[in-house]
Amino acid sequence: MKVLHVLLLLTISKIGRNVCAADSADRKLIFTYMGQCQGKEDLPIYLPDFKVEQTNRSQYFMSGDIIVKEPFPRGFHVSIDVKKCTNPSVADSCKTFLNNLSTSDICTMLDIPLPSYSSFVRSLKPPLKCPIRQTTYRMDNFQIEDTLTRYMPVSNSVSYWNVTIKGRQEKKEVACLVFQMNARPMTKQSRRN
Repeated sequence: MKVLHVLLLLTISKIGRNVCAADSADRKLIFTYMGQCQGKEDLPIYLPDFKVEQTNRSQYFMSGDIIVKEPFPRGFHVSIDVKKCTNPSVADSCKTFLNNLSTSDICTMLDIPLPSYSSFVRSLKPPLKCPIRQTTYRMDNFQIEDTLTRYMPVSNSVSYWNVTIKGRQEKKEVACLVFQMNARPMTKQSRRN
């Protein structure tokens, strides 16, 4: 999970370079799913479905584990695909927004504490750093912040997003994680709460 969230936040940072920034106070970000890609449960990095909880109208928290089944002393490379959907339940409604975003290896990412993902990384226990150990990384009650919406295109309606993050070591796939979220305009009442 920790690896996934780091990758997601890096992806959203890259999206920000390609679209106009928006005021995050105008929109609410809601994570609806975070977990392993379907059919990829045997990969060395496994992300059981995360628990996403709404504690009130404006606060969402997530908790879960990232299970690393083998060590990665030199890390691995990451690629990210982002799709925007009109209906998250219908695969045909999803269109590619950004794809084949490749990053340097995860160890380089972890060495550069960018604000877009450093709070996520700090919330993991044990700390996520290279060399990546064979262990279970735990995140408890991580608050999802609306500031991520500033990297998404402005919209007057609900926007649904699917983000797939894949890790590869040479030609071997080692991780495949999926994030589903939506960004919706804030109403006058939700701003008051």
